Amino acid sequence: MNDNTCLGIEGMDVVAELTSVKSISNCKEFDDAYVNLIDSKAKKYSQARIIFDNYNCKVSLEELTRERRRGGKNPVKGYIVEDATKIKNGNTKVFLASSETKDSLTKYLAQKLIEKCSLHIITTIRHSVMSNNIVDVVPGVSSQEEADSSCS
Repeated sequence: MNDNTCLGIEGMDVVAELTSVKSISNCKEFDDAYVNLIDSKAKKYSQARIIFDNYNCKVSLEELTRERRRGGKNPVKGYIVEDATKIKNGNTKVFLASSETKDSLTKYLAQKLIEKCSLHIITTIRHSVMSNNIVDVVPGVSSQEEADSSCS
């Protein structure tokens, strides 16, 4: 491992990767698999920065796209994500259909990464930046909805 290397990861891309290959029955299982995958991806780096999308924007192009995809149907029920939260029939597509659930999941996974990862992690979610190591972290966060919008 080089002491000056950093891996940047779009947090929800890892969620999509994980849910495409694994059936998950509850959020505790989700966080264990997520943290293990991040640890595995980042093991050759001195730190990893995980940036999550902002799902709290009520008026945005992305939210209009989600509304169009719903076809005028009411939004799906949102879940508060915690260890005991069940994912019915392991169907993560239904579980992740709500922006409220995705918002709660980003906060949950960011905190689990800080608590459990074996390497230096910095996470960015809609309202905070966290690190599991003592560093100068600038407290301001982006108001961008998509994590990769500011990376162009």
